[in-house]
Amino acid sequence: MLASLRTDFDAVPDGARIRLHPADANFIHLAPVDAQRIGPDYRISDVAAFFRGYELIEVTA
Repeated sequence: MLASLRTDFDAVPDGARIRLHPADANFIHLAPVDAQRIGPDYRISDVAAFFRGYELIEVTA
């Protein structure tokens, strides 16, 4: 596991670019995927269920 892998999905700031690392149960994404959090439509419960953590790439806000 990466040292910089974070699991506090509710702390991702709006507009931040992140790299999500999929959990074993994620059959859609098998490799890390880059994403951007955009406002309140971001479903943290969905992300936390299917990704084991994230890396913060850039905060643009």
